[in-house]
Amino acid sequence: MASIILLLVFVTDIFPFWRAVQYHRQSTLLHSVFWALAALLAWMAAAGIEAVRPELASGLPGYLALSLTGCASLAVLGARRPGVVAWNFVILGLLAVMLFLWLEGRLAEDDLILHRVRTVFLASTVAIGVLNYLPTRLAPAAMLLALGCAGELLMISGSESLVATFAPARHLSRLMVALAPWAAYVRMHWQPLPASEFDRLWLRFRNSYGLVWAQRLREQFNQSAKHSDWPVVLRWQGLRVIPGAPPPSSEDRLAMLANLRALMKRFEASEK
Repeated sequence: MASIILLLVFVTDIFPFWRAVQYHRQSTLLHSVFWALAALLAWMAAAGIEAVRPELASGLPGYLALSLTGCASLAVLGARRPGVVAWNFVILGLLAVMLFLWLEGRLAEDDLILHRVRTVFLASTVAIGVLNYLPTRLAPAAMLLALGCAGELLMISGSESLVATFAPARHLSRLMVALAPWAAYVRMHWQPLPASEFDRLWLRFRNSYGLVWAQRLREQFNQSAKHSDWPVVLRWQGLRVIPGAPPPSSEDRLAMLANLRALMKRFEASEK
């Protein structure tokens, strides 16, 4: 019964994913959303297989779900033009390596070094995505995903005694994964609306792309502001006037907004 309920919760994740596709249909993040959708389908399959064949719960289905989750995490790092389409082939190569490690592990189950390499590899790919979104509004969703994937990884890579001890918590860890898309949806769609258009654009980008790309864009804007003698600095929370400096003029504000839009051009789905 618990497996059936868990599967139903995963099915409801189709709605926040559909909204994510609508939200990012004009951005380079659409590729990452589809990778995340592939991971969701793998989690749904793992929950469904567990409901029918509990003895397969710790096998390939869970491993594939973790692998695709890691692929979705790394897909964000290539979400810019040019190269966003080519980056998908890199992610496919990563998935192939992960599946090869699983197959090799099945052929050499007593190889402790291979076992550890596979575990670290899986954990690292998921951790990159979690750390990328921890400083954003998606932090609750990232934490749920981290805890859920950690529990799944324990079930796959832990010793037999450890797996037996924590087996009752397996449904809880997968439930955390199932709730992560809803946490992301709530945080992104119910948030305070910044007063300025500049901050609205910036915060939407920051929360969507995470730390890596947001920090890069912030550095580029601050360099432009320094060269243009604008009395502002872009902080993580938004645009701020430099202490002691006069507020920027209306012309400067328009120029700053145009500069931010220009910096974001390479994150649009295509040239306009």
